[in-house]
Amino acid sequence: MPGELSGLTQAQEAAVQTALARGEGARSAHLVIDDDRVALEIVAADEPRLGLAPARPRLRFDRVALRLLSEIRTAVRGDVPEGQALLLTVTAPIRLASKTAAALEERVRSWLGTGGSPAEVSVTLFGNAVRVRLVRGRRGSSEVAGFVHNPESDAVAILDAAQAFLETLAKAAGRGQRADVSSVAWLVIAAPQALPIVELYRSLCSQISVSDDFGKVLLALGDRRLELLAG
Repeated sequence: MPGELSGLTQAQEAAVQTALARGEGARSAHLVIDDDRVALEIVAADEPRLGLAPARPRLRFDRVALRLLSEIRTAVRGDVPEGQALLLTVTAPIRLASKTAAALEERVRSWLGTGGSPAEVSVTLFGNAVRVRLVRGRRGSSEVAGFVHNPESDAVAILDAAQAFLETLAKAAGRGQRADVSSVAWLVIAAPQALPIVELYRSLCSQISVSDDFGKVLLALGDRRLELLAG
């Protein structure tokens, strides 16, 4: 049934599908959905890397992984420069999680505090392979997002996909001064090129302040399927 998998009501999904069918490219629409005024920002995912990672990453969401990432985000968010985002990957299984978190916090702070530091570093801490990348984020925000993945997954591809998605979010957020300030903004990313890495995108949205810009973030796939990423 429409709406069941997307997390939207049938009315919401039908309204978004109608807006998508009106034309190609980046555009806006103002709709009334379930009695709410919605400013719909529709962005074509023209970033070549978006959704085109060579393989679907095997991400881990067990308690140890989530706690490690939460500790790192809390510890170093204040050290990330405004307008930038820190992305990191850790290879599972995580060994000595508490010591790894403390050592990673120290390394990241030292790295960020060094003028002219490289945009990406990789290190092994207590047997855990870690890769950290500093990228451009959204204006006015400082964000940290991390991913724990199985050893066969490509950490660089994960970071590439996350960076491309953040760039798309930043472009969309920069576009939208809405004339109707009483409406809520939804973002729809139209990605017809390939099946994107939905799980990775949804995890990324859960770690950053997407709600500051958009009430919902949706992914529209080439087969007209909608995926709710945030909201």
